[in-house]
Amino acid sequence: MACVEIFPPPDGGDAKPIFAIRGHASADELINVMLAADQLVRWLDRPYEVRFMTFPALFVTAVWLVGDDDWFIPVRVGMAVSPHVIPVTSLVFSVMIADQIKRQY
Repeated sequence: MACVEIFPPPDGGDAKPIFAIRGHASADELINVMLAADQLVRWLDRPYEVRFMTFPALFVTAVWLVGDDDWFIPVRVGMAVSPHVIPVTSLVFSVMIADQIKRQY
C-alpha cells in the first residue's frame, strides 16, 4: 500500500506521482493517525482540512489538520515510529521538529 499524490505540472505536461509512504507498517500507522484525526475533529467540532506533511531529511511525517487552530498528529519523528498516536498543537510540533534537527545535525 502507498499514499500517492498526483499533481499536474504548471507547464501542462504529464502528471507525476509523488509517493508519501510505502509498506504495510507505514499504511497501518497512517490508518491509526487518520482515525485519531477523525476523533479529534469530531471532539473539536470545527472544520479542518487534512494534509500530509513530510520532512524526509529529518525522518518526520505527520498528518496536519489545518483550521482556525492547527493540529499535528506525528506518524514518525526520527528513526523510530511513535508508539502512541497523540495530537499536538503547532507549538509542540515545532519543538519536536527543532529537537529532531538538534539530534541529527
